[in-house]
Parts: sequence; C-alpha cells; structure tokens
Amino acid sequence: MISVSIGLIGFIASGVLDNYIGQYRKIIIDEMVKNMSIDMQYIPESGVSKQEFKNSDIKNVRLGEYNSYDLIEFKYGAQQFRFSNIYVNTRGSSQKDNFTCVFLVTDISRELKGSTKIANRDTGKVEGFLKDMVSVDRLAMTTNYPKLEKYLKVSATHPQETEALLTPTFVQRLLRFCRKINLPLYSNFPMFFRLHLKQQKLYMIFMFGYKEGLFHVPALTEQVDYKNALRVSYTRLKIIMDLVKDLHLTNTEWASK
Repeated sequence: MISVSIGLIGFIASGVLDNYIGQYRKIIIDEMVKNMSIDMQYIPESGVSKQEFKNSDIKNVRLGEYNSYDLIEFKYGAQQFRFSNIYVNTRGSSQKDNFTCVFLVTDISRELKGSTKIANRDTGKVEGFLKDMVSVDRLAMTTNYPKLEKYLKVSATHPQETEALLTPTFVQRLLRFCRKINLPLYSNFPMFFRLHLKQQKLYMIFMFGYKEGLFHVPALTEQVDYKNALRVSYTRLKIIMDLVKDLHLTNTEWASK
C-alpha cells in the first residue's frame, strides 16, 4: 500500500496535477482508507456537523469558528459510525483554547436517563480549554475499580446508571485501550481522549496534538519523508478503528434493558 502511494505522490508532486493538498487527500488518503480491513467511505470535504458537537456537550462553550473535514463513515456489525477532523475555536478565547481533534459519533440502542463522561488523566502539557475538559467537574464520582481510576476520570449526572454501564468486561476493555494509547508514540504531546454517553448517543474526542488532524498531509518539499508521513496517517486511523473494536461498542451490553 505504501509503495504504491509513494509512486502516486511522485505523480502529484511532478506538477501534472494542480492543488496538491486536495489531490493528496482524494488520491493518496483515499487509497489508504480503501486498504483498511473494514469497508469505509472517505469524504474529504465533509465532516461531523457543528450542531452535533454542540449536542454532545463535550464542553459547554460558546463556539466561534468550527470547521470539519476528512469524514469517514463505516459500518461495524450492525452499527454505523462517523468521525472526522474538527477545528474548534471558542469565542473570546486565546490561542491555547483552539484545537484540532477527531470527533466520533454513533447511536446506541440503550436509552440513558443521564450522561456519563470518561476522560484520561494523563493531560501532560495540555492547557486552557483542553485542560478544563479533562478536569472532571463537580459531577466526578468514584468507581468500584481503582485500576480504572489510575487512568481515567469519570463524571455522571446519574451515578447509579453509570455504575451499571461500567460492567467488569467494559472496564477491562477500557483499561486495555488506555494502556495502548499511553504508549510513547508521541513524545511531545499526550494522547487525549474523552468519551461521552448521552441519551442514545456515544460521542468521542481523540487528539494527537493541538494542530494535528487524523491525516498528515506533508508539505511539498524534497525533505519530507513521505513514507513515514503515510505510516503516521495509517497508525492514527488504525487507533480509531481499534477503539471501536477494543471497546466492543456494538456489543449486546449496549442494548436496551
């Protein structure tokens, strides 16, 4: 896959095609996505909507600029998932409050009365808006799983409902996933994710860096290691896919009860 893509990059960079970034996404990234084990649809010019981000209540802020792009849709089991890059700018904020991340949305069949938020503890150099996002609020709760709390913070409007959601099997999957994303893949930025269950939706934010999106489009220079750039994009995409698989988000434990 990478060797074929490198050849296509040479064709794009030769000047035969205009609009390098757009063509890189439409040709190189699209080819990479098609080579994943799960059938996916890649729509580079689309993304998860601003309204869905507001509905997620990931953080209650006054949104200013909001851009979304690199939408991927796929079906796993009987469930449909969508995720894309989003750029968020809060009104009246400083530069440290602006960020790029991957935003995932899916429906769940289990009807929830309240909301449950789960965030990783390793915030590292995270500041501003993001640090506030991972600083669990007054709704923070303790769980029956000390090992889980080593990696994660949990907050809930209905603690009993959240306790029911945190089944032993789901907790084990969360722990495995936390160990995976805490591997030193990126030395200058901690991996950051937040999961929010609300009504009949599951929302997820996943970050690779303040300005890093899901796919890395390298600058058109001779110094760029295109093979490594493709490997980074492939690794990030695989992390998102593994998240869905590792957490068994289509499992029957999410069914209505």
